[in-house]
This record gives sequence, C-alpha cells and structure tokens, in this order.
Amino acid sequence: MPNWCQNYIRITGDADSIKRITQLIKMSDDENGAGVFTTLVGLPEGMTPAQYSEGWWDANISHWGTKWDITPNETDFSFDDGYIGFCCDTAWSPPIPFCQKVAEMVDVEVHITYEEPGMGFAGETFCYPDGTQEDNEYEYNEGIYHVNNDYFWEGVIPDTLEYYHE
Repeated sequence: MPNWCQNYIRITGDADSIKRITQLIKMSDDENGAGVFTTLVGLPEGMTPAQYSEGWWDANISHWGTKWDITPNETDFSFDDGYIGFCCDTAWSPPIPFCQKVAEMVDVEVHITYEEPGMGFAGETFCYPDGTQEDNEYEYNEGIYHVNNDYFWEGVIPDTLEYYHE
C-alpha cells in the first residue's frame, strides 16, 4: 500500500486551450482504462499495449511521475474560462512529469502544490510551455509553511503543541 501524496493542480492559459483540456477531461473514463493522465498526455511515445502491459509501473512513474492514473469520477474539478483546478491523491509522489507534459503539449502553465506526510516532504512546481520549470521542495513542515500557510498555523502547529503537551 502506498503513501498518498496530496496534490492541488492549477492549469492556466487562454480560453481555447482551457476549453480543449476541459473537453478531454470530461471524456476521460477510468472504467475503460482512460483516466485523466492517459487522456491528457497518453502513454509513453512508441510504447505498444503489450509493452505497457509488462512495464506499466516503470512507464507510469517515468511518464506521469506516479504509479497510477487518477480517477476522473473521484477527482473534484473546477472549470473556468482561464483555468482548471483540481485536487487528487497520487501514489508516493506528485505527478510533476504529467504537469510538464500538459504545459508543453497545450501551451499552458501548470502550478502544482503537493504534500506527502508519510515520507515527510511538501513543495510546489511551476511548469511552463517552453519546457522549463521551477521546483521548490521542502521538508514536510517547512513545505506546509510555504505552500499552505493557513494550514500550517491552523493545523500543524496546534497538532504539534497538543502532541508535546500530552
């Protein structure tokens, strides 16, 4: 059983790009093996279904950044003319390679914040259409302070104080 990495992904761009991504997301169907990652960026180029059947784990981790695709029916999406936002849990790590591929393929910017308390890290990455990215990864509490400051003060600090008070 994996540790779960909690992610918030925000895709911004012009209305046409966002509309195109929105339509693809709404077409994804995990019951037929086409989750959100598969629908938006597909499988590694040149990989046959037979090769994928044998090497899916490594292919997913290198291509998307995580073991499994996300389930469209269990992901809460927010759609607008200039952005798409959604939260999702992924196995062990954030889907940064997926975010970079979306940014490059559709000419949008993707910002992901993530936290993985089981392994003790949190951070954020900005992915740009030109293939560049900015990464900020921290030890868990420091990362929560930087990327989710309200939760740091309202959740982490009270929980820590309560733990040491007992």
